[in-house]
Amino acid sequence: MRNFLDGDYMRLHIALEGFAYALLKTDDEERVDVKDRKAWKSWVKQNQLVIREHGVDGRQDALYNKVIDASRLSSGRVVPTAFAERGSA
Repeated sequence: MRNFLDGDYMRLHIALEGFAYALLKTDDEERVDVKDRKAWKSWVKQNQLVIREHGVDGRQDALYNKVIDASRLSSGRVVPTAFAERGSA
């Protein structure tokens, strides 16, 4: 299989995100955008029926999982955050 520039770029981007997540991870805990991840997950589970009602037919589970994962630091922010905290030089 031949390599193409866009495929190489995608692999580089994925590797950079993975490296940035590893840099930001402390005490085996992933960096999150919520104050208390356990409380967030509990709240989402308590409201899962309401959340699923907003999903289109056949995609309710996908919506529910996205809401739970909304606590995670988004991939678009993880690399700039890692560079800002660790230095870009």
